[in-house]
Amino acid sequence: MALVPIQMPQLGESIAEATIVRILHQEGDTVQADADIIEVETNKAMMAVTASCTGQLVTITAEAGVSYPVGAILGYIEVTSEEAARLGLDQEEAPKRKPEKKRPDAPAKPQTVEPTVPGGLPVPAHAGGVSYLSPRMKARMVELGLRSSDLAGIPGSGAGGRVTIEDLERFMGSIENNKITPASPMRKAVADAMIRSWSRPLATVCRPINLDNLLTHRKSHPSKPGPALYALRALAIAPDR
Repeated sequence: MALVPIQMPQLGESIAEATIVRILHQEGDTVQADADIIEVETNKAMMAVTASCTGQLVTITAEAGVSYPVGAILGYIEVTSEEAARLGLDQEEAPKRKPEKKRPDAPAKPQTVEPTVPGGLPVPAHAGGVSYLSPRMKARMVELGLRSSDLAGIPGSGAGGRVTIEDLERFMGSIENNKITPASPMRKAVADAMIRSWSRPLATVCRPINLDNLLTHRKSHPSKPGPALYALRALAIAPDR
């Protein structure tokens, strides 16, 4: 048997972390490949973390209401060694127990943070998040227009993995030294459309429709179809004119 980690995926180009909303399965459940395991919330939408393979969910290290960075381990799925080798998945040892919750009066323990690169995005492999920001760091973040969640992509060298002002300046310097490449045609088209959307007047044409019969039928229907399905059916059965 082999253990396959469940990692927080890259849920968007600018998404560095997500908050656990609900855990859909319990330890010991058998999950199918691509099945939803955990519901998460980003600053843009509600999304789901899916199983990368079929197996038994042996460990869940994630906790509801806690934010985890991209690449963090959320649990482990047990599969056969042949299945893991066939899928080309990394095998890791699952922790024997869930991490203990920290008491408010307990002293902070130093942690070693090893940066990983899931999908090309450098993020710290711990799930502790940003615990403390110095006044100097806060002032610098205000100047740059950054939030605490933006620091999830910066490996910290301070105590307990804390991101220091030196870490931030070093990271900003590495960004400035990156080679600038020409924008793709899709990027240019998107930028042009956004500019035109702000420079042209917006006109909206609407017509009131009585939806009382639709809503009454929807309440009585067991599957509760959305209004879009009713509109599609109306277009499908409408006579050609």
